[in-house]
Amino acid sequence: LQRSAHTVAETCRLSSNVWAKMTARGVLRVVGADAITFLQGLTTNDMKPLGSGPKAVSAAFLNAQGRVILDAILYSADGETIFIDIAAEKAAELASLLKKYKLRAKVKISDASSELGVWVALGPDVGRWWVQETDKNKTPADDGSFIFQDPRHLDLGIRAIAPLASDGPVQSFLKANPAWLEVPETQCDMFRLSLGVAEGPAEFVSGKSMPLEANLDMFSGVSFNKGCYIGQELTARTHFRGQVRKRLVPFILAGSGETVKGWEVPGELAGAMAYSGESPKPDDVVARDGKQIGKVVSCRGGVGIAMVRLEHMLGKEEELTDLDIGGKKGSVLLP
Repeated sequence: LQRSAHTVAETCRLSSNVWAKMTARGVLRVVGADAITFLQGLTTNDMKPLGSGPKAVSAAFLNAQGRVILDAILYSADGETIFIDIAAEKAAELASLLKKYKLRAKVKISDASSELGVWVALGPDVGRWWVQETDKNKTPADDGSFIFQDPRHLDLGIRAIAPLASDGPVQSFLKANPAWLEVPETQCDMFRLSLGVAEGPAEFVSGKSMPLEANLDMFSGVSFNKGCYIGQELTARTHFRGQVRKRLVPFILAGSGETVKGWEVPGELAGAMAYSGESPKPDDVVARDGKQIGKVVSCRGGVGIAMVRLEHMLGKEEELTDLDIGGKKGSVLLP
């Protein structure tokens, strides 16, 4: 019998609590009375909600041709100090770009990556922790720590921005609680990829990736009624004309039946996360019955994302369970 197509909902259920320090992430700080207005004209999402209390939004910075320069998560507690959670390797580049556009805006832009780090916590109990912490801390903790829900996908749990110098409330809770297991950040990246969420320059290829093809709109990263911003014209035209012909989709490789410590997930994903063979590389072909239907964008272990033309997916779900992905056997995870 042919196996039914895997879906994200059935395959990516996490039943354990895990956390990691995301060393590949950096933090920029934008401070000033014009912070929201300044970023409003540079990002794909609406920044105004950041002015109404603790809030996080996902977005991207585009070039004039509507291609992604860098994706980001922006957080603010008061609307005047905005923290930008981005790929650490691109922090200096983005800081330089923002300063280029600053002109007379009343803002100060700085790279806070040497002071602040990013932590991620996933699992069934993150919601309870999130409610408890936000009930206690409507403002930043004494050490400057922030806790916020990942705005891209509910299953991506919570993120925290906290000082690197000492163990504040965020680190202390995670390290002291036996119900939470520290895991390598690459495993958190695998889980994120299984949900189809792209992040960083390896997945949003600077100057090439288009925000809608990379699912930025599906994960709350684009506002279509906020007004003008750099790169807005092509993004809006593509959306309103329905011209998105390909999308990033998650895939998993056939695993060996092994599992990864701490990750209580269904067998297909567990096996893919424990995959120990050579992973497909960017631009490797994704094929069905010998015919190319897409290309690999990124893969870690046995979990990755590929750019696939929608004509090869819509109405053909059952045909996506037996694919050749860079010479390896795998299957697509459907929304």
